[in-house]
Amino acid sequence: MTGVTVRRCGRLRNSVFVASSLALLLLIFAVASAAAASGSLSSPSVSPNPAVAGSTVTFQVTYTDAGGVAPQWVRVSIDDTSTSMTAGSSDWLHGVRYTATATPEVGSHTITFTFRSKNSDGAHVSLPDGNLVIKPAETPTPTPTPTKTRS
Repeated sequence: MTGVTVRRCGRLRNSVFVASSLALLLLIFAVASAAAASGSLSSPSVSPNPAVAGSTVTFQVTYTDAGGVAPQWVRVSIDDTSTSMTAGSSDWLHGVRYTATATPEVGSHTITFTFRSKNSDGAHVSLPDGNLVIKPAETPTPTPTPTKTRS
């Protein structure tokens, strides 16, 4: 009987070891998968476009991360000037809309959205319709001053 008991303990010990090893491997795989997840940007928009000089323009883009991890930052670049964007929520797994506003000068501007996360040096997305156009403000036509006519 002593030999049988030892075998049962040995089998139990081996089963516990195998189960623990499998659980550890699954945990390592899950952590590695989450760590390898990287973010992406989508749905860039600028409104209004075109805009009139002196008006505030709103820039928006959606950041999503398969691991649900927040980016270190999301920015919009207007030509070579970068502006930080503000997150509208914190559900990075399903997508967070980032927003910034600016008042660009008259002209055509290249708009690029970028981000940086723990697992990525960043990626960028540009406007699908091309550049942001800022038009000069229209000068109103002066109203003519009425004059009296002789009858």
